Amino acid sequence: RAEAIATAMTTRFPSEVHGYFRLGWVYMEAQRYADAIAPYEIALAMKPSDLSTYYNLCLCLARTDAPEKLAARAKTAIPICEKRVTLFPEDVMMTLCLADLNHWAGQDEAAVAMLSTLEVATDGWTLYNAANLAGSVHQPERGLRLFKRALEAGYRTLSLIRTFLDDDDFASLRGTPEWLEAKAMVDNILAESASKSD
Repeated sequence: RAEAIATAMTTRFPSEVHGYFRLGWVYMEAQRYADAIAPYEIALAMKPSDLSTYYNLCLCLARTDAPEKLAARAKTAIPICEKRVTLFPEDVMMTLCLADLNHWAGQDEAAVAMLSTLEVATDGWTLYNAANLAGSVHQPERGLRLFKRALEAGYRTLSLIRTFLDDDDFASLRGTPEWLEAKAMVDNILAESASKSD
């Protein structure tokens, strides 16, 4: 139904950016990343300075193995994001966005430098995404610490928590005391959730 509504918006109002952004969002939320790319590209052509569209498009490109296109889009988005970070330096989510864009652009040193800022976050969502970023830039120990902090802060997206420790970025830590501690935390959270649903 959400797809039909968003598609109807693009048909009825073809010159309005909102319908294309919404359609891209619907596909992205359904993990149909390849399908999301075209409407996001149209939305970006209509509103080329929109950071949300850039970020979501890059996220979808990262999930569809299009490294050259991803790097090009990320590099174009970085100056837009840098301006936002300069204006709002306390916005940790914007710093996370900039760190991700640098990683996608192949500029991992810049992304790593921003992890220190992200580590001061206190909300589970930011800590979880910082943990993913740390793994992606080959800092698995740091990523595991951030993941445990995310859980302690209340991050509870179960589908992502369940698979985090199986990611290849953290393969070198499997079986270590730190990994086993994180696994015990995950198991407890999943068991608690299951008991509540019974």
